[in-house]
Amino acid sequence: MAYSFRGNINGSAVSDAVSLPTVINSFSVVNKTAATIGLNVYVINGAQQTCIAPNNLQLESGSMAFCERQIVLLATEQIKVQSSGSVDYDFTIDNLKVNGS
Repeated sequence: MAYSFRGNINGSAVSDAVSLPTVINSFSVVNKTAATIGLNVYVINGAQQTCIAPNNLQLESGSMAFCERQIVLLATEQIKVQSSGSVDYDFTIDNLKVNGS
């Protein structure tokens, strides 16, 4: 069952933690500010942050960062979007499927 983590921020947003492993199938972040902004996208686990987009990515006004790489989130891990301006973000997340033998 797919679900989304989406919204608009000027600062940072953190997704809810879930109790089962999931996979990010894709995400996009669009700069809605009339200037260039800095953007960071992380997977966080407690105090540890792992960047899943180029660190301090500079996005010009109206530009979009997009990723179709599958990223596994372990149980209790969260997504954090951090920006220095207004952005729309949209993450498509699905349950992790394990192939059995």
